[in-house]
Amino acid sequence: TWWIEGELDPRALMAALGDVHKRHESLRARYRRVDPPVAIIPPNTGMPQLRLLTDATTEQDALNQLTEALQQPLDYTQGRNWRAALIREKSTNRILFGIGIHHIAFDGWSHALLVRDLSHAYTARAAGKTPEWDRPAPTLR
Repeated sequence: TWWIEGELDPRALMAALGDVHKRHESLRARYRRVDPPVAIIPPNTGMPQLRLLTDATTEQDALNQLTEALQQPLDYTQGRNWRAALIREKSTNRILFGIGIHHIAFDGWSHALLVRDLSHAYTARAAGKTPEWDRPAPTLR
């Protein structure tokens, strides 16, 4: 989770989430419960879910609502491996942004990659551009 102060462009954020979803196979793969386990990369990348939550009255209310929204089960067998949510805290007008990712698609090493790529994509999208990547993303292989 991150507290955001100042302006946020929700359309740029949604586009950036889509860019990262498309870029990283682990975030969009369909994981099958077979022996041995299989990950299928669908040809249509789709989009991750971005939930816009009702304004919160306090910081703790915002944290509670965001946690509840992000902790809902994810169906990794259908490629729904992650989601994001936004909630505004009324008294400070700050926005709390959070991401929930199933552990099948994410580990500690992945955190820095996700933050870097999402920040890069959001900066590009907020400027009205499509992000250009300086290196390929890691694949499931």
